[in-house]
Amino acid sequence: MSSDQNSSTADASLIAGSAPAFDPVRANSRDDRGSALCMFVGTAIMLAAMSVHPTAHTHDLATFFRETADGALLNRGVHGSAVAGMWISFCGQCGLALALGFSRTVVRLGLIFVMAGTIVLTGAATANGVILPWLAERYVEANAATQESARPLLVLVTAANRACDHIGIVALGLGLAAWSVDLQRSSATRPLAIAGFICGIGPIIALFIGKLPMTVHGFGLFALIQGLWIVAAAIALRNGVVRRVGAVLS
Repeated sequence: MSSDQNSSTADASLIAGSAPAFDPVRANSRDDRGSALCMFVGTAIMLAAMSVHPTAHTHDLATFFRETADGALLNRGVHGSAVAGMWISFCGQCGLALALGFSRTVVRLGLIFVMAGTIVLTGAATANGVILPWLAERYVEANAATQESARPLLVLVTAANRACDHIGIVALGLGLAAWSVDLQRSSATRPLAIAGFICGIGPIIALFIGKLPMTVHGFGLFALIQGLWIVAAAIALRNGVVRRVGAVLS
């Protein structure tokens, strides 16, 4: 064997010897911690945004335009932060689905529902945080007749916002319920599953019987309920409970 071949063999052996072996368990653990962090941070941002959500205190059209135009910057900031929080949390929930086992139909179904709810609620936040302030800034200096002509636009935007809120609540609730079907198969995650059924299906029932008003406080209560479950799921994911259950049930 030539000296060049010997040198190449030695270099290859050195490289192979110095390269750390891939540990899938450690890699999954790091990914689960990152996903749990996204769930924590996203939920915190969402709840913080809801806590400072602006509220209209008048039914007079001119006053509404003035209040909304004056608070346009805060309104955009609150809804932009809420959207960012939802999507950061969704990123973490993708990791939750992977830990449970993406090969199972009910897990994929839960993720689809959660994604659909996040998309629809993004639309609601856009209507409330972008379109309404834009209309207010456009019509705030107009005369009474021109402002009155904008009332159908306000009704349309409000109706679209309410519709998106309703669909989003149902979709997110069904997502939690679907994941809870999978989580309840193990005693280690059964309490989390029971809480998921309550936090997921409870708001849907309350919404349909008229006990969950689509006001700032009503939607804030829904966000708090879902947020508490997401935090609990993040803790279980962070501690490796979800990953172990998913591996056993696969």
